[in-house]
Order: sequence, then C-alpha cells, then structure tokens
Amino acid sequence: MDTEHIMPNPFRDDRKQAIKKLRYLIYSSRQSPAVFRKKLDQAFYSPNVPQQVESVEMRVGTVFCEMLTPRVYSKNRLIFYVHGGSFVGGTSKAWRTFCASLAHECAARLVIPNYRLAPAFAFPAAVEDLQDSFRELFNIELAAAKKDMLLPPELIIVGDSSGASLALALLLNLREQIRMHIKQVVLFSPWVDMSSRSVFYSAKKNLADEIINAASYRTSADLYTYMSNLTNPLVSPVWADPANLRNFPPVYIQMGGAELLLADVERFCDLLKRSNVSYTLDVWENMMHLFQMADEYLVESHLAVKQVGDYVCKRSKPGGNVRE
Repeated sequence: MDTEHIMPNPFRDDRKQAIKKLRYLIYSSRQSPAVFRKKLDQAFYSPNVPQQVESVEMRVGTVFCEMLTPRVYSKNRLIFYVHGGSFVGGTSKAWRTFCASLAHECAARLVIPNYRLAPAFAFPAAVEDLQDSFRELFNIELAAAKKDMLLPPELIIVGDSSGASLALALLLNLREQIRMHIKQVVLFSPWVDMSSRSVFYSAKKNLADEIINAASYRTSADLYTYMSNLTNPLVSPVWADPANLRNFPPVYIQMGGAELLLADVERFCDLLKRSNVSYTLDVWENMMHLFQMADEYLVESHLAVKQVGDYVCKRSKPGGNVRE
C-alpha cells in the first residue's frame, strides 16, 4: 500500500550553485573522458574527511578500494558503495566526503571500490571488478564474524546514478548463497534503463532536467556498451526477469521529484512489486539529480542523508514523498 509523507520545504541555501556543482557528475561529449574525470575530481574531492571518519586505502581482490570507518559503528554492518560518474568517471577520493557522511549516519564501515571505467574498459569490466571485490570482501567479513563469534555480517549495497545500475548488476549476478546475506540495497537517483525505452529517448530531442540532458545520457550509454546490449538486465535492470529477483533484499530508492529519471524508476518499482520485492521510493519535492551530494548548498542534502541513516538503522520512516 502506498503511503505519503510530505517533507516541509526548508530554506534552500543556494540552488543555483548546487546545480552547477552536480552537473560535473554527468559526462558530456563536448569533453574527453580524461578532462571529465579531472573536473569531476576537482569539484568533489576534499582532503578533509568529515565527521572524524577514518580513511584507509586497501586492495580487495584485484580492486583498489577505500575503507571509511566512523567513530561509532556497528561491528558487523558494512556498506559496499558503487559510485556513479556516467560509467566514465569517478574515484573513491571524489566520493569520500559524501560517503563519510553516509557512513557516519548509518553507523557502518563503508568500502568504495575503484572499478575500471569506460570507454577504455567497457561493459562488463566494471561489473567484473565489483564482483571480484565484493566476493572477496564477503569472505573476509564472514571469516571475521565466525572468528569473533559475531552475528553474520550485515551487508548493504549502495549505488548512485550509473553506479546504481552497476550495483544492481552485481546483485543480479551474485549466487543466492551470497545474496541472502545482503540485508538492504540503497539507491540514489538510479539509472535503471539505458535502452530506447528510457524517458531520455523521448521524441523531444532536447529533453533535459536541471542536471541531465538526453545527449549526455545517450552518450554515456554508447561509451559503456553497444546498442543491442542496452536491454541486458546487467546494463538496464528494469529489463530483469522477475524470476531472477527471487530472494532480492529490500530496496530503498531516494531521488528528487524534479528528476526526469523518476519515470524510469517508477517502472523499475513496478517490476519490484511484480517480483514481490519489498521497496521504498522516497521522493524529495523539487529536488534535482543527486541533490544529496551538494550538502554545502542545500539543507535538504543533510536531511536526506540522515533519513537514509535512519532507514538503515531502522530508527524512523523516511521523510520525502514515500511510496512502499
């Protein structure tokens, strides 16, 4: 049954500057992948990790990762965070500030893998890297829990934008014996359909919201994989067979109400419903794509991340327009 909880409209500090910053997350064909990556890192990297979160670089399997550990955390709770960046850019250092705040609110350690990027490493390279690092991490956590006589690890997979597509591909590819240990999935503004059925393949050539336009979305898809592969569920999860979603963990999706991608996400939620997968769609009124990552400009960013922490820790219900 759908429920609704309208979030009050707090004061917005600087929406214009938030939009300017968030656009660095979206690849444009007007620049090379190298330039895009450099500008993205410059826009989001900070040498200071907030909330007194400890940052350690490590190698998990074949993948270099960054582990973030807040001062207070649940010993058996671990977040595996798949960053976005249009499949083309993004690093753990660029996402570290946002992820440190998320780790703090969720009282959990958090690992950010630096998977290979398109176009040099197109599909399925990123998915293979995520599988390799996640399985290795799972084995490490399971062994540590048995050694210390703790409860089984509470694993949470999180992804944003294009990273959410990769996170879902990881889940779809995991064996059920591993999948059953994943307690929750959290997705920020997920890209769930790269195919021609997506809203961004509308007849309106210049279709765009405040952050993403049709050309950028399509270019990202073209660099990531070939056209006939765009309906592959490992690329576009909305095309998954309901049978493959068996024993899927609960899914929490948080996004802005001003996102054109909301139409694609609603179709994905219909798939989850038909597959008997528990889900929550938390829509924040008038917010843009990945507004959570503009916390120096938007009050809502802080509130939204706190709500995710409340959800993960089961402290309260989410605070946007909630549909379950």
